[in-house]
Amino acid sequence: MTSASDYQKSTFVKLLFLGNSGAGKTGALTSLVQAGYKLKIIDLDNGLDALIHHVEAIDPKLLSQIEYVSYRDQMKMTAWGQR
Repeated sequence: MTSASDYQKSTFVKLLFLGNSGAGKTGALTSLVQAGYKLKIIDLDNGLDALIHHVEAIDPKLLSQIEYVSYRDQMKMTAWGQR
């Protein structure tokens, strides 16, 4: 069995970043990009516009630090249920 003192710490962070609208998520991500972090985002709600506009306004070159994959449901919901 390996001792915890021999554990090799990971050099990256896995994070699920959730919050209510207006909580400051986009601003926090923008700050991380400014600090030199590279972001890898799974976009489930087609909501990257604000982040891209914020980062682009600071320095368009920083956009290369953001990678994303978008996933969209084929199912559509209406007031009357699934469509």
